[in-house]
Amino acid sequence: EGGAELVTGRQFETYLHPDQPFSNELAVRRIIRKLEGIVFWYEQHLDRKVLEILTDELVTGSISEVRLLSGPANLSPKTKKAFGRFSAELGNKEVIAEWRVVEAEVARGMHARVIADDDEVFELPPLNSVLAGTVDSIRESEIPLDPFEKAWEDATPLEEWNL
Repeated sequence: EGGAELVTGRQFETYLHPDQPFSNELAVRRIIRKLEGIVFWYEQHLDRKVLEILTDELVTGSISEVRLLSGPANLSPKTKKAFGRFSAELGNKEVIAEWRVVEAEVARGMHARVIADDDEVFELPPLNSVLAGTVDSIRESEIPLDPFEKAWEDATPLEEWNL
Protein backbone atom coordinates (compact mmCIF):
# COMPACT_ATOMS: atom_id res chain seq x y z
CA GLU A 1 0.00 0.00 0.00
CA GLY A 2 1.33 3.48 -0.87
CA GLY A 3 2.71 5.51 1.99
CA ALA A 4 2.93 2.46 4.24
CA GLU A 5 5.89 2.50 6.57
CA LEU A 6 7.71 -0.69 7.30
CA VAL A 7 9.75 -0.59 10.48
CA THR A 8 11.71 -3.63 11.66
CA GLY A 9 14.18 -2.96 14.43
CA ARG A 10 16.04 0.03 13.04
CA GLN A 11 15.00 -0.69 9.47
CA PHE A 12 12.77 1.93 7.89
CA GLU A 13 11.17 1.80 4.47
CA THR A 14 8.36 3.87 3.02
CA TYR A 15 6.74 3.36 -0.34
CA LEU A 16 5.70 6.55 -2.09
CA HIS A 17 2.58 6.64 -4.21
CA PRO A 18 1.02 9.34 -6.45
CA ASP A 19 -2.32 8.98 -4.67
CA GLN A 20 -0.75 10.01 -1.35
CA PRO A 21 1.20 13.23 -1.95
CA PHE A 22 0.78 14.40 1.65
CA SER A 23 2.03 11.09 3.08
CA ASN A 24 4.96 11.10 0.67
CA GLU A 25 6.18 14.48 1.90
CA LEU A 26 5.45 13.48 5.49
CA ALA A 27 7.81 10.50 5.13
CA VAL A 28 10.72 12.86 4.35
CA ARG A 29 9.72 15.18 7.18
CA ARG A 30 9.66 12.27 9.68
CA ILE A 31 13.21 11.33 8.75
CA ILE A 32 14.41 14.91 9.17
CA ARG A 33 12.79 15.17 12.62
CA LYS A 34 14.83 12.23 13.91
CA LEU A 35 18.25 13.39 12.65
CA GLU A 36 20.97 14.01 15.22
CA GLY A 37 24.54 15.30 15.24
CA ILE A 38 25.84 16.17 11.78
CA VAL A 39 23.10 16.16 9.15
CA PHE A 40 24.19 15.47 5.57
CA TRP A 41 21.96 15.68 2.48
CA TYR A 42 23.24 15.01 -1.02
CA GLU A 43 21.12 15.38 -4.10
CA GLN A 44 22.40 16.20 -7.56
CA HIS A 45 19.54 18.64 -8.27
CA LEU A 46 18.86 20.00 -4.78
CA ASP A 47 17.10 23.34 -4.76
CA ARG A 48 15.87 25.89 -2.24
CA LYS A 49 12.75 23.85 -1.34
CA VAL A 50 15.03 21.78 0.88
CA LEU A 51 15.55 24.83 3.09
CA GLU A 52 11.82 25.13 3.81
CA ILE A 53 11.49 21.50 4.86
CA LEU A 54 14.65 21.63 6.97
CA THR A 55 13.51 24.84 8.67
CA ASP A 56 10.16 23.26 9.50
CA GLU A 57 11.47 19.92 10.73
CA LEU A 58 15.03 20.04 12.09
CA VAL A 59 15.25 19.63 15.84
CA THR A 60 18.07 22.14 16.27
CA GLY A 61 18.79 21.10 19.84
CA SER A 62 19.77 17.65 18.53
CA ILE A 63 22.06 18.70 15.69
CA SER A 64 25.39 20.49 15.41
CA GLU A 65 25.77 20.88 11.64
CA VAL A 66 23.80 20.79 8.43
CA ARG A 67 25.78 19.91 5.31
CA LEU A 68 24.05 20.20 1.96
CA LEU A 69 25.85 18.96 -1.14
CA SER A 70 24.57 19.31 -4.69
CA GLY A 71 25.49 19.77 -8.29
CA PRO A 72 25.02 23.21 -9.86
CA ALA A 73 21.86 22.50 -11.87
CA ASN A 74 19.15 24.11 -9.71
CA LEU A 75 21.21 26.86 -8.13
CA SER A 76 20.27 30.48 -8.60
CA PRO A 77 20.97 33.83 -6.96
CA LYS A 78 17.66 33.36 -5.06
CA THR A 79 18.90 30.01 -3.73
CA LYS A 80 22.19 31.55 -2.65
CA LYS A 81 20.40 34.42 -0.86
CA ALA A 82 17.89 32.08 0.82
CA PHE A 83 20.68 29.83 2.03
CA GLY A 84 22.48 32.84 3.53
CA ARG A 85 19.38 33.63 5.60
CA PHE A 86 18.89 29.94 6.50
CA SER A 87 22.52 29.64 7.61
CA ALA A 88 22.33 32.81 9.71
CA GLU A 89 19.16 31.61 11.42
CA LEU A 90 20.72 28.25 12.28
CA GLY A 91 23.87 30.03 13.42
CA ASN A 92 21.75 31.92 15.94
CA LYS A 93 20.84 28.49 17.33
CA GLU A 94 24.51 27.41 17.41
CA VAL A 95 24.13 25.10 14.41
CA ILE A 96 26.62 25.39 11.55
CA ALA A 97 25.06 25.25 8.07
CA GLU A 98 27.03 24.86 4.87
CA TRP A 99 26.04 24.12 1.28
CA ARG A 100 28.77 22.99 -1.08
CA VAL A 101 28.57 22.48 -4.82
CA VAL A 102 30.32 19.83 -6.90
CA GLU A 103 31.06 20.27 -10.58
CA ALA A 104 28.34 18.96 -12.91
CA GLU A 105 30.44 16.01 -14.11
CA VAL A 106 31.09 14.91 -10.51
CA ALA A 107 27.38 15.23 -9.66
CA ARG A 108 26.40 13.09 -12.66
CA GLY A 109 28.66 10.32 -11.34
CA MET A 110 26.91 10.29 -7.97
CA HIS A 111 23.40 9.11 -8.77
CA ALA A 112 22.29 8.10 -5.26
CA ARG A 113 20.51 10.63 -3.08
CA VAL A 114 21.08 10.39 0.64
CA ILE A 115 20.15 11.95 3.93
CA ALA A 116 22.37 10.91 6.83
CA ASP A 117 23.21 11.78 10.40
CA ASP A 118 25.74 10.41 12.88
CA ASP A 119 24.03 7.00 13.02
CA GLU A 120 21.76 6.42 10.00
CA VAL A 121 21.72 6.79 6.24
CA PHE A 122 18.58 6.94 4.11
CA GLU A 123 18.30 6.68 0.34
CA LEU A 124 15.47 8.63 -1.20
CA PRO A 125 14.28 9.87 -4.58
CA PRO A 126 14.85 13.49 -5.60
CA LEU A 127 12.95 15.89 -3.34
CA ASN A 128 11.05 17.31 -6.32
CA SER A 129 9.91 13.77 -7.19
CA VAL A 130 8.70 13.19 -3.65
CA LEU A 131 6.79 16.48 -3.71
CA ALA A 132 5.35 15.68 -7.16
CA GLY A 133 4.11 12.30 -5.93
CA THR A 134 6.03 9.76 -7.98
CA VAL A 135 6.09 6.03 -7.29
CA ASP A 136 9.31 5.30 -5.42
CA SER A 137 10.63 4.46 -1.97
CA ILE A 138 12.64 5.85 0.92
CA ARG A 139 14.69 3.34 2.86
CA GLU A 140 17.34 3.04 5.48
CA SER A 141 20.58 2.14 3.74
CA GLU A 142 24.05 0.74 4.25
CA ILE A 143 25.42 2.78 1.34
CA PRO A 144 28.96 3.92 2.18
CA LEU A 145 29.29 7.67 2.59
CA ASP A 146 32.97 7.75 1.56
CA PRO A 147 32.31 9.02 -2.01
CA PHE A 148 30.04 11.75 -0.65
CA GLU A 149 32.58 12.76 1.99
CA LYS A 150 35.31 12.94 -0.67
CA ALA A 151 33.02 15.04 -2.88
CA TRP A 152 32.27 17.29 0.13
CA GLU A 153 35.98 17.90 0.71
CA ASP A 154 36.54 18.79 -2.95
CA ALA A 155 33.37 20.88 -3.39
CA THR A 156 33.06 24.66 -3.50
CA PRO A 157 31.05 26.50 -0.81
CA LEU A 158 27.83 27.89 -2.29
CA GLU A 159 28.75 31.47 -1.36
CA GLU A 160 31.88 31.15 -3.56
CA TRP A 161 30.07 29.47 -6.46
CA ASN A 162 29.69 31.71 -9.52
CA LEU A 163 26.07 31.91 -10.65
